[in-house]
Amino acid sequence: MDVLISASLYRNVSKDAEAFMSLDVSEIKDNLRIKNRILHRAKRKRTTSWIATLRIAAIACLIAISMAFTACMCIPEVRKSMWNAFVEWYDDHISVHFTQNKNEENTGSENNNTDTQEAPNSIQKRAFASYVPEGCYPEGSEAGSMFTDVFYYDREGNMKFRLMQTILGEDEDNILLDNENDPITTMYINGNEGILVEYPDVPGLYYLVWQDESYQYSLYGSFESKEELIRIAEGVKVK
Repeated sequence: MDVLISASLYRNVSKDAEAFMSLDVSEIKDNLRIKNRILHRAKRKRTTSWIATLRIAAIACLIAISMAFTACMCIPEVRKSMWNAFVEWYDDHISVHFTQNKNEENTGSENNNTDTQEAPNSIQKRAFASYVPEGCYPEGSEAGSMFTDVFYYDREGNMKFRLMQTILGEDEDNILLDNENDPITTMYINGNEGILVEYPDVPGLYYLVWQDESYQYSLYGSFESKEELIRIAEGVKVK
């Protein structure tokens, strides 16, 4: 019985296959748009599977790196070495240290028995430029208990430079500057060490910062020359 049923089914399938193969499909044209869409979807599925695999691998690598880093940081010697490397990079590229006033260095032994004057914790005397280039004038300022900011303009009303004055903080011998990208020169303003930053991309643009025993000062803007900038800085006074 089973054999008869199988033979009957095989005969029917064969007839259907012959009928399907004998169909005239010469009038049917391929739709390239549908064909390309089907191929694109199949390709996208394959690409998606690769992306998913790469994401899983990347996550696994990040987890492994994080675990390795955590394990290394648990070792005191490794942790200390990494911290020292960070501090060294900070000192080389970010931090600039001011040294003692030249006059104080020369007379330091004579003043050992005198009381040192503490820097004020607020702006008690405001800074101003006693010398400015011809045609320049101060107009507009900002002030607070811890800073003053005076703007200087030329005849055409363009801002030429600004004079900033701030109190000395707890870390008064340090200032943060970008040592790596901009040329920095050490110079002295009325015997006090200062830092001059030049901006090669903008000729004439300078930033000069220095400090005395009371305040920190800075000049930023466009100047005809370094000599003019130094002359303005040496003429900064407080009243």
